[in-house]
Amino acid sequence: MARTRPPPGAAGASGSRAAILWAMKVALVQHDVVWEDAETTRAQVGPLIERGAAAGAEVVVLPEMFAVGFSMNTGRIAEPEPGPTAAWLADIAASRGVALIAGVPARVGDRFENRLLVVDAAGRIAARYAKIHPFTFAEEDAHYAPGREAVCCRDTWDTCCIRGTVPCVPPERPSTHHNKGAAHVILWKFLQQQDIGCIQRQR
Repeated sequence: MARTRPPPGAAGASGSRAAILWAMKVALVQHDVVWEDAETTRAQVGPLIERGAAAGAEVVVLPEMFAVGFSMNTGRIAEPEPGPTAAWLADIAASRGVALIAGVPARVGDRFENRLLVVDAAGRIAARYAKIHPFTFAEEDAHYAPGREAVCCRDTWDTCCIRGTVPCVPPERPSTHHNKGAAHVILWKFLQQQDIGCIQRQR
């Protein structure tokens, strides 16, 4: 896909950031989950990521808790980092040369977080975002500790900011992220098992 991309931190004639937009090809993956069986589910998802990469996607987006389902059984499914799912994401990202955005339940000390990981095309974890608003109707808040803030990172897409959203809880205003230097905003939609991440790009 042909596009024009400014170098990181490029500025226009007035000294402000150059107002140049470019295209990004994104693959969204929706798959059947083998409940609380990360190894089996990863084996099924791998070929879907490869299909997206082969089609020219720069980023492949996977669902929330993609490998185990939206489970509250934290003692069984949560992984320390680096855990097997994070390591698997890093390996497949590096081998296919594609960035990945994926949800993984994480064990952090004596607590658990519903996390989103951004893995760059070299297989490095570029950002970790903990879901700020656990889904109370499913009693997620009783099992997963809330995150505290949106997360910004620099990567293939210059500076981007990550923010989760659930029903009836609007995300922060885009200007909040832009004040942190974000060129793009990734809104990760936390709903039900069948929902996939959504990306909103703004300047």
